[in-house]
Amino acid sequence: MKIEWNKMTWDSKLLAVVVFVGVLGLGFYFGAQYQQIKIQNLRTLENYGQIKNITHASTPSVYPSDKVYGEVEKVIKSGATVTAFGRAPITSLPSDVYISQEGWIMNLGTIQFLIILQLNRNYAVEYPGHGEAKWAGLLIDDHGQWFKFFTVHNTPDSTNAGAVIHPNVVGVFAESGKLYVDVADDRGAGSGEGSLIRYFTVDGGKIWQQEAQSYYFIPEIYYIKVKGEEDLVERITPHRIKHTAEESFKEFEQGTTKIQ
Repeated sequence: MKIEWNKMTWDSKLLAVVVFVGVLGLGFYFGAQYQQIKIQNLRTLENYGQIKNITHASTPSVYPSDKVYGEVEKVIKSGATVTAFGRAPITSLPSDVYISQEGWIMNLGTIQFLIILQLNRNYAVEYPGHGEAKWAGLLIDDHGQWFKFFTVHNTPDSTNAGAVIHPNVVGVFAESGKLYVDVADDRGAGSGEGSLIRYFTVDGGKIWQQEAQSYYFIPEIYYIKVKGEEDLVERITPHRIKHTAEESFKEFEQGTTKIQ
C-alpha cells in the first residue's frame, strides 16, 4: 500500500476526531476531579482543628473600671458603628505588650479600641530579643491609658501534636445593641485566611458569649479599604464571610469591596 503523506484520507480524519474527543474528555475528567478535590479540601477546613476550642473570652481583672464598661454599653445602645483608621503611634501600653504588636485602631463613637496582634502565619510580628508574645487581644482607651478589654488565649492544636494555635482579633463591630469581636486563626488556604469565631457582649464587655457556629475568614471580603491605601482599613463587612469555606469563596468570587 502506498502512503500519501500530504493527502487527507477518511481514516486520518477519523483518527483526528477520536484523538480530539479523547483529549477533550480527559480534560473534563481531570478538571472535575480537581474541582472535587478543591471543594473537599475547603470542606475539611471548615472544622479544622476544632475551631470552637481555639480561644475563650475572659472577663478582664486588671483593667477598665466599671465606668468604662458602662460607657461602652451606652455607646453600643446608641447605635454607633465602628470605624477604623489604620495604625497610629501609641503610648501608655500595658507592660506586657510590645509596641511591635500594635495592630490598628478601631473607633466606636467616642471610644477607641486597639488590636494587639501576635505572631502567626498571617501576621509577621517581631518581638524584642526574639521572645514571644505575653498577651494578645483588644485594648480600650481610658483617658490616654490603654487597658485590656478582650483577651485571646492560645491553645494546643488538636490536629497536630505539639503545635499551638495563635489566633488574633481581626475586627470589631456593633449592631442591634451588641458589640462583636471576631477572632481568627491562621490555618486557612493561605493569603491571610483562617477559621473565625465571633464573640458578643450586651453589657459593655463584662461578659462575653460565643456564637454557636464558626466562619471562614477571607480578608478581601471582610475589610473595606480606601482605594490606593492598602494599609488603611475604613471599616469591616462582617456578614460577607460565611460559615463554610465554600460559601465564603463564592462571596469572594463576586469581588472585593473598596471605597472609591
